[in-house]
Amino acid sequence: MPLRESLPDELIENVADLLGLRAKTRSADLSAWAEHMLQTACQRIDGFIDPAASVEAMAQWERNGGGGDLRAQRLRGASRAKRFAGLQCESAMPAAQLFDDLIALGPVPSRPRVREVLETAEVVWLTREQVAGLPRGYRDWRAFSKTLQLSPKP
Repeated sequence: MPLRESLPDELIENVADLLGLRAKTRSADLSAWAEHMLQTACQRIDGFIDPAASVEAMAQWERNGGGGDLRAQRLRGASRAKRFAGLQCESAMPAAQLFDDLIALGPVPSRPRVREVLETAEVVWLTREQVAGLPRGYRDWRAFSKTLQLSPKP
């Protein structure tokens, strides 16, 4: 279930270039730097993704007095604002899994393959109770998503 129209072409190109640099350079320092930048890109990909929200999270948002659509909120991390009480925005695809999937493409992946992998990243607003039920580490998001009812987009 794609959650965005499309990721920027510049992002895809830069990630593909970092994959090539990581694999082709003879400098251990430069290779380590490229790997670190790839890991950072995987950790920060959520800034390019429109979050989804579970039906339960949308109901909690309304009970908290949150105005507007919860899916328009880009909050990452904890907030003391009452309207976010009991809610958490979670990456459905762990950054480590996204990184491993990119590395598995090989040293010179095509831009469409890089886009395909990056577009597996998903972010979703959940209640704290739903988050507590998520396994840690590499999550089986597809199995979990079958138990989750997402709020339809307006």
